[in-house]
Amino acid sequence: MSQRAGVFRSIRGRLLFSILSVTMPIYAGALYLSYEATQQRLEGQAERDADELAARLAAGIDAVIRPIEGGIRTVAGQLEEIDPPREQYAARIRGILASWPDVYGSTIAVEPVGGGTSTAEFAPYLFRRAGTIAYSDLARESYAYRELPWYRRAADSRQPVWSPPYFDAGGGETWMVTYSVPFFRRLPDKGRSLAGVVTADLALDWMRHASANVPLGPAGMGWLTSPPTTERPFITPIGSTEDRTARFDAALDTETIRRAGEQMLARNVTLALLPRNVSVKPVYLAVRDLQTLDWRLMLLLPRDELLADAKKLLQRQLWLGAVGLLVLIGAISLVAAAISRPVHALADAVGAASEDNLAFPLPDSQRRDEVGVLTDALRRMRDSLQKHIRLRA
Repeated sequence: MSQRAGVFRSIRGRLLFSILSVTMPIYAGALYLSYEATQQRLEGQAERDADELAARLAAGIDAVIRPIEGGIRTVAGQLEEIDPPREQYAARIRGILASWPDVYGSTIAVEPVGGGTSTAEFAPYLFRRAGTIAYSDLARESYAYRELPWYRRAADSRQPVWSPPYFDAGGGETWMVTYSVPFFRRLPDKGRSLAGVVTADLALDWMRHASANVPLGPAGMGWLTSPPTTERPFITPIGSTEDRTARFDAALDTETIRRAGEQMLARNVTLALLPRNVSVKPVYLAVRDLQTLDWRLMLLLPRDELLADAKKLLQRQLWLGAVGLLVLIGAISLVAAAISRPVHALADAVGAASEDNLAFPLPDSQRRDEVGVLTDALRRMRDSLQKHIRLRA
């Protein structure tokens, strides 16, 4: 207590305390506001990065599939313009497989009453098997291609469509999705009649392989999922997702993620934190619709990993703030010492004065401030008292 009282008895201590009591709250408040603003800005940037990552991955998958869509539509358009004989269909299908190596199989299936080259069902199917191109006749009665969804949906809607995942028993003999494009014949009355459907099949095994090669980055997990209306949903991990699942809660399964993502898309939300009842740890879910397959891309990004770089930056900011605070205290101490030093020297000189000693020295001062004025006044007073005492003696 005595030391504290001694500090506050000195001008330097009181000056230092007064300055710090005013500047410290201002500095601390400015540092806190800067920290909060930086944190919000970095969190916002991290969220935008996560959303952009999902958009970039979705665009990358679309970039693989979109040329296939365009190519099949081109073939359908050519069939409307040329109406080639059926003997040329196999060559055109081989051209499709040669042009797009990602296509597993393709057919040109005709409508018997379409007014084309033949009134009989005709659907040659070529597909990849063991490094070669295999052939299957889809026009056989046991297959009944005109009743299958990949044909029927395109024929009825008269629009290009993607099928849901299905096992092509009797055709490609694998799980696949099919892009079907109808083509037409012009009628004498200027109308159009359905002539058939051109297809391109993507094997789900190829989709698993393609998804596994998507560069997801060091953090997070992702899945490519078929639409919720699919009778047997298809879900495949993206990147090294399967190697990262151990970092998440055991209860956090793909079906839970799927439902949460569909709810977000229904609200037109592409990025949000998973509810606490879904994941104990803060985890962002980023969702995007593919423009091609009508599928969904879903990414899980742990908030801690997403903000790791931001936290390092904030820690550096705090350290710099602490160093700045120490520099500020040191600078204020030096200023207080510079201000109080001449006053302290004057106080020491006057403290040596007594009735028997009026010849106390005073510091030489060239200052023109209050300290200089006080020193000159004390010097005149000292000299006047010394002169008065000499005259009385």
